[in-house]
Amino acid sequence: MCTSVALRTKNRLSFLGRNMDFVDLPADYNIYVFPRNYQWVNREDQKNHYEPICNNRYGINGTKSIRHD
Repeated sequence: MCTSVALRTKNRLSFLGRNMDFVDLPADYNIYVFPRNYQWVNREDQKNHYEPICNNRYGINGTKSIRHD
């Protein structure tokens, strides 16, 4: 079972943490960090001729796993 924790600091900043309990699966894990105001290209919008540059308002941390069967 996954667990999450949400905290709010005295100066009203929010933090969210979550674990993944599937460490015994045969998978490769990647960690991604996108800092606040990170600029990136949305390829789907680029294909549809929309403005492809996006800005993150908040910082984001994430993981991706690729399972090898």
